[in-house]
Amino acid sequence: MGRNVDNPVFVRARIDEETRDKFKIACMFHKSSMDAVLTELIEEWVAKKYPFVKPSPSVEEAVCEN
Repeated sequence: MGRNVDNPVFVRARIDEETRDKFKIACMFHKSSMDAVLTELIEEWVAKKYPFVKPSPSVEEAVCEN
Protein backbone atom coordinates (compact mmCIF):
# COMPACT_ATOMS: atom_id res chain seq x y z
CA MET A 1 0.00 0.00 0.00
CA GLY A 2 0.99 3.68 0.05
CA ARG A 3 3.91 5.15 1.93
CA ASN A 4 1.86 7.17 4.45
CA VAL A 5 -0.37 4.47 5.91
CA ASP A 6 -0.21 6.15 9.33
CA ASN A 7 -1.18 9.54 7.89
CA PRO A 8 -3.91 9.00 5.28
CA VAL A 9 -5.34 11.93 3.34
CA PHE A 10 -8.89 12.47 2.17
CA VAL A 11 -9.72 12.12 -1.53
CA ARG A 12 -13.17 13.13 -2.68
CA ALA A 13 -14.91 11.93 -5.81
CA ARG A 14 -18.46 11.95 -7.11
CA ILE A 15 -20.01 8.84 -8.63
CA ASP A 16 -23.61 7.86 -9.15
CA GLU A 17 -25.39 6.16 -6.27
CA GLU A 18 -25.90 2.84 -8.09
CA THR A 19 -22.18 2.52 -8.86
CA ARG A 20 -21.32 3.34 -5.25
CA ASP A 21 -23.78 0.74 -3.97
CA LYS A 22 -22.43 -1.98 -6.29
CA PHE A 23 -18.87 -1.10 -5.31
CA LYS A 24 -19.75 -1.23 -1.60
CA ILE A 25 -21.39 -4.66 -1.98
CA ALA A 26 -18.46 -5.98 -4.03
CA CYS A 27 -16.06 -4.82 -1.31
CA MET A 28 -18.15 -6.62 1.32
CA PHE A 29 -18.02 -9.85 -0.73
CA HIS A 30 -14.26 -9.41 -1.08
CA LYS A 31 -14.01 -8.69 2.68
CA SER A 32 -12.08 -5.50 1.96
CA SER A 33 -12.73 -1.91 2.90
CA MET A 34 -13.66 0.54 0.17
CA ASP A 35 -10.56 2.55 1.15
CA ALA A 36 -8.27 -0.45 0.64
CA VAL A 37 -9.76 -1.29 -2.77
CA LEU A 38 -9.66 2.32 -3.97
CA THR A 39 -6.05 2.64 -2.86
CA GLU A 40 -5.14 -0.55 -4.73
CA LEU A 41 -6.98 0.56 -7.88
CA ILE A 42 -5.40 4.04 -7.85
CA GLU A 43 -1.90 2.64 -7.31
CA GLU A 44 -2.36 0.13 -10.16
CA TRP A 45 -3.75 2.82 -12.50
CA VAL A 46 -0.86 5.20 -11.82
CA ALA A 47 1.73 2.42 -12.21
CA LYS A 48 0.21 1.35 -15.53
CA LYS A 49 -0.45 4.78 -17.07
CA TYR A 50 2.44 6.76 -15.56
CA PRO A 51 5.22 4.35 -14.54
CA PHE A 52 7.73 7.23 -14.37
CA VAL A 53 5.88 8.83 -11.44
CA LYS A 54 7.68 7.99 -8.21
CA PRO A 55 6.74 8.98 -4.66
CA SER A 56 8.41 12.17 -3.53
CA PRO A 57 8.11 14.52 -0.56
CA SER A 58 5.84 16.82 -2.54
CA VAL A 59 3.66 16.65 -5.61
CA GLU A 60 5.46 19.65 -7.09
CA GLU A 61 8.80 17.82 -6.99
CA ALA A 62 7.32 14.72 -8.65
CA VAL A 63 5.75 16.78 -11.45
CA CYS A 64 8.81 18.96 -12.06
CA GLU A 65 11.14 15.97 -12.52
CA ASN A 66 9.45 14.97 -15.80
